Amino acid sequence: MFAGLLAIFVGANFAIRVAGDSSIMHEWPLKVIGYNPLSASNRERQCEILDEFKGFDLVLVAGTGIRFDPKCREFEEVKVEDFRWLSSGFARSNMSNKSCGVAIALGSRCKNAKLSDPIELKTKTQGRGLAIRVRSGYYDLCTIVAYFPPIP
Repeated sequence: MFAGLLAIFVGANFAIRVAGDSSIMHEWPLKVIGYNPLSASNRERQCEILDEFKGFDLVLVAGTGIRFDPKCREFEEVKVEDFRWLSSGFARSNMSNKSCGVAIALGSRCKNAKLSDPIELKTKTQGRGLAIRVRSGYYDLCTIVAYFPPIP
């Protein structure tokens, strides 16, 4: 039930007000959507998903099925279609399964932004959450995607 409510909220159109000058405010519409693809573990599937969401600025993906690569830094970053695909894979534990893994895809208005302050779950819940600060001249966003484990 919670995941459904989250998807409804995240699928909205946001307007960000930015103060460039204390007397001038700008509206900047931001299109964000959350999606559970059931699997996005290969580039072909990622391209297929992002092709469906071409007009969006942020695509929050939970349930990618991507495994954690211990050689990677905090998250893996690759270019997929016209997006920057940032993913956190899952590690085997009693709190994960092959459906775990999360990703944040940065679209046209966000793909050239600076990324900082990555927060990735590194415990038994690896691959269940990722938060990244996305900053540009017009915005400063904390982007969070979470895939909650079932109740034991």
